[in-house]
Amino acid sequence: MKEFKVVPFTPVHNTKGQTSLKEVAFQLDDYFTKAAQKGWQYERIETIRSHVPAKGGCFGFFNDPAYDMSNHFIVFSREL
Repeated sequence: MKEFKVVPFTPVHNTKGQTSLKEVAFQLDDYFTKAAQKGWQYERIETIRSHVPAKGGCFGFFNDPAYDMSNHFIVFSREL
């Protein structure tokens, strides 16, 4: 039987300049390495899309419109 662990993944981007794909790959590698040291095996990355409803403001001012959001999760497993 397997035990699963799901970890949210949001790449950290540079505040100045562009973040390279290589930098994002290093961030993923760090997650994989730390999990492997604790006995977790990488399974997959899942992208979950959700809809965030609009938030109304006072008297029609400061309304936040509805939007779609994508979140990424790394799935790990290990034998029990």
